[in-house]
Amino acid sequence: MGISRCVLFIDTPMGAIEAETEQERESAGIKITLRDEGKEPEIRVQYSPDKKAVEVLLTETEGEKSVLLHTLTKGQ
Repeated sequence: MGISRCVLFIDTPMGAIEAETEQERESAGIKITLRDEGKEPEIRVQYSPDKKAVEVLLTETEGEKSVLLHTLTKGQ
């Protein structure tokens, strides 16, 4: 599979945004994090093997709670 790991940092007035590839077989995708004084909400775009689809999730600090924002399946 191409690139094994890639990280991108973007400075914004609210703090740095970090985008990182995740290669875990069960949840391969991209993790996007806003770094702001210890607060780290995440957006994940990842593959869901259970649904055989790509999901977009919003996760609170320290992964305590996730909210499914959207699911993409083949044919959409």
